[in-house]
Amino acid sequence: MTKSSRLFILIILSVFLGLTQVVFAQDGIITLPTDTLNVGETKTIDVGIVCSATDCAAIDITIQYDPAVISVDAAEAGGFWTQTGNTVFPVANAIDAAAGTVRFASVTINSGNPGVTGSGSAVRLTVTALTEGTSALNVTNLQLGSLS
Repeated sequence: MTKSSRLFILIILSVFLGLTQVVFAQDGIITLPTDTLNVGETKTIDVGIVCSATDCAAIDITIQYDPAVISVDAAEAGGFWTQTGNTVFPVANAIDAAAGTVRFASVTINSGNPGVTGSGSAVRLTVTALTEGTSALNVTNLQLGSLS
């Protein structure tokens, strides 16, 4: 097999995860990554946040994807929420593989520390490419909360 035919097969077996999507909420911006996976490959991707409030402390987000192309195997809080030393308490963590949705909600428990301002990873998703194709990641619900 020549080098060019191996490259072609690799491209055919790749799964492309949507275009970068930017979603605005009252106190912040959520960004969804663009990535490429090979069929059968599992990868953790970060859903980014830029929070303009002075004390971001909670998120409730639902992301829709194509379940024929990828599976979402896990969702967890990203490192953004613990930057000031507060503890993250998950409120909802539901993956509906048939519908192609993942809902993740969490709040930070105020340990006498302020909420977070700035940017970082809001949610970490572990995804697996099932077949070749493209799956957009679309935010269908987004709520951000603050300590004040």
